Amino acid sequence: MITVHCLLYSESKESLITMAVKSFITFIIQDPSELNKGYPRTTHQVYVSISRDFNEIINDKTKVVSELLNDSIIEVTLDKERGHKMRDGMGGYTEYNCSNCTGGLLLSACSSCGLTFKDDYFRCGWYTPLPKKIVDLLVEQGHKFSVNSYVASEKETNKHFQTTLL
Repeated sequence: MITVHCLLYSESKESLITMAVKSFITFIIQDPSELNKGYPRTTHQVYVSISRDFNEIINDKTKVVSELLNDSIIEVTLDKERGHKMRDGMGGYTEYNCSNCTGGLLLSACSSCGLTFKDDYFRCGWYTPLPKKIVDLLVEQGHKFSVNSYVASEKETNKHFQTTLL
């Protein structure tokens, strides 16, 4: 495993914090309400470095995945060049999410708002909505979600409790 060190300023700007990057994720944000030949249009690519192994997060049942991801985010950017520097030769993961509601995109539908599209064989499908830090960045950059992101988060929480109580 390659470990990359990333220096970030603390909130006080007086000292540097060193965190080891364990995984890199590209979130492809697509709009299933705006189709091109039946496939959803990509609206954004978000590049994220996290302090935990992504597979470890997926298998951690202490919280919902979007919260675990949010807690482990070291850096998030929309800048492609910065994203490539963050990756620094590491392998990475790619996840697809809905630009209308933040929900995870399944093979041919959004897991939260239910909008459908043709399967283009890119997505593996997942139910996890975007982490809050990514939602905040997109909103800060002017993106407007059609559905409140709380809806997708609530569905994830309900699904989490149903599966962990079994």
